[in-house]
Amino acid sequence: RTSRTGRFKPALVPILAAAAVLILLIARPWRLEIAPSDDAVAADTRLAVMPFRTGPDDTTRIGDIIANLLITDLSESGFVQVMTSERRQDILKTLGKTLDVAPDSATATEVARRGNARWMLTGSLRRTDTTFVLDLRLEDLTSGRAVDSQRIRFADNEAVFSAVDDITRKIKTQMSLPDSALSEIDPPVASVTTHSLRAYADCMEGIALRDQFLAPEAREKFESALEHDPTFALAYYNLSFVTPFADQRAMIDSAVKYSEHVAARERLWIHSRARLIAGDDRAYLALLQQILNRWPEEKEALLRLGEYYYSIQQWDQAIDYLTGVLRLDPFNKLAYNSIAYAYSLSGDYDRAMWAIDQYIALAPDELNPYDSRGDIQRDCGRFDEAVASYREAIALRADFNEYVTVFKLAEMQLIVRDHDGARETLGLVRAGDNHRLTSRVDFLTTLMISDNGSFNQARRRIDRLITQDIRNNENARVEYEFRYRALLDRELGDLDQAITDLRQSIAYGAQAHPSGISFNRHFLAQMLAENGAFEEAEQITDAIKRDVGIATVSPWTYWYAAASIQLARGNADSAVVLLEHSPGTTLFMHHYLLARAYLEAGRSQDAARVVRAQLRNYDTGRVHFNLWSCALPYLLGRALEDTGDPEGAVEQFGLFVSYWSEAAPDHPTVIDARARLERLKSGS
Repeated sequence: RTSRTGRFKPALVPILAAAAVLILLIARPWRLEIAPSDDAVAADTRLAVMPFRTGPDDTTRIGDIIANLLITDLSESGFVQVMTSERRQDILKTLGKTLDVAPDSATATEVARRGNARWMLTGSLRRTDTTFVLDLRLEDLTSGRAVDSQRIRFADNEAVFSAVDDITRKIKTQMSLPDSALSEIDPPVASVTTHSLRAYADCMEGIALRDQFLAPEAREKFESALEHDPTFALAYYNLSFVTPFADQRAMIDSAVKYSEHVAARERLWIHSRARLIAGDDRAYLALLQQILNRWPEEKEALLRLGEYYYSIQQWDQAIDYLTGVLRLDPFNKLAYNSIAYAYSLSGDYDRAMWAIDQYIALAPDELNPYDSRGDIQRDCGRFDEAVASYREAIALRADFNEYVTVFKLAEMQLIVRDHDGARETLGLVRAGDNHRLTSRVDFLTTLMISDNGSFNQARRRIDRLITQDIRNNENARVEYEFRYRALLDRELGDLDQAITDLRQSIAYGAQAHPSGISFNRHFLAQMLAENGAFEEAEQITDAIKRDVGIATVSPWTYWYAAASIQLARGNADSAVVLLEHSPGTTLFMHHYLLARAYLEAGRSQDAARVVRAQLRNYDTGRVHFNLWSCALPYLLGRALEDTGDPEGAVEQFGLFVSYWSEAAPDHPTVIDARARLERLKSGS
């Protein structure tokens, strides 16, 4: 799955135009200089390296590893332009060829020609009792003749690296390059990758697992790679994608530490990831653009740009970049996955399902496509279909990505108050000694208690969770739990304690997030305003406005905070204006506040419209604000009462009172709901 937000429009801006706009926006604020030599890289120096043929007993895929090492080594030259392995695989897929075996001669030639390569390197690898034997052929496709044939022997796996260095030197002498190409600095390939073949193989396997969203398995492979080479920068880089959020900064810092001698392209990737994790979005975009400037076929950069704009709710740009990926690679699973979410949240359900069907067709045996399909059906309000998709994914493997689909299904069941079903679903989790899983299960169990209005009991459970997660250094979870305790304290009528809870949440969030900024300041501004502390609430809102654009600070949080202050001051019309002009968001808490503002502004029909839409919103973010979700019938009852629908109002107030049947009898909202219900029933 991917992070989700947004709105797209059908018209597509060309990728090059979008890239040009990006260059103007970022104005190169941060740049890591990596560029080819001043000598122009001519088109006739483009080389395609094909996978090497191996015997059926080659379970280590050493032929593929050698080919990839050669691509890395030759790419370090300022005089050779090498087709990436990803581009080679894309062309093979368009030709309908399998990727598991080396292509035959005719297919290899067609791949090289489609990739605009003049030169093609093919080969075969076999193993004798004592040595490996690698036969190579370098062909000039303009003449169709072989310009060089080599037979390379090496004794063991670790000798692969020196063999690759020898092959690189010999290829460069045969490619009609200028004399200066032979005297350029050519570091050993082991110095820009790793000295351990096992570490390299584990890292490649980990990347394949990561692309299937199998985070625990990928993490195991990257950690194994680091056991064989503790200085392997690419293993640290890839590990930063599959470790818990709180650990990502340490992983990418290690990658940067050991990146000085890695290959140029990989060094840019490492530094771009470091800037993103640090919250320096402008530098992140600049480095991605630098990658595209040097390697225009680098679809991963287009994919990351699409995902970035998706994450900040700039849907048009996101879809442009994701479409660019699919133009380069019509079989790219990750692009179909991301663009499906984008279409879904833009309201184009048909295109979303088309994209997810493409993903399933490309990866029918993987689990994530079915999980993603469930997300899209859920986001489009198709509850039963979403449940069926989640169950299909769970049937394939319940512990996929540490039970991610199980938790989604349980959260949807909580939204519709199917507590028995949620308990049964959570029973699939085998947490063992995994305290993160135990904490998540306990938290959702606590929501079932607060769902019924048992706020004091829920608060005691949250207190225990906070103590446990502080002990386990789970700062991100503690941040979240203090926020939830603030919501409980607010319902218990203790705004002073709720504000203290939020300050604690923000303090732990500053430790959890690499940017040092918590996500919850807009809630603190809201509760300060509700408690009459307007001056501090406005100071916090101004700080949020200054920080918009940093990794954890989205524009809507400023508008939410500003609207909360206006609503607390009694300026409901101003709150409505602010929320209506807020950047498009699908978040439940935004619409809940908007419904409240509409009610206070006397716009009851608009309030009813917003509440009804949220009652069809099954996004898991709603369950994490279950106290407000439970109050939706109360808001709808008030709106219906105001618009002359007493029967509808009675039904909604009755629902709300039944939901919070265990709330304290002096809870002000419950008192008001019961009074309205009695008045409407009596006809007075």
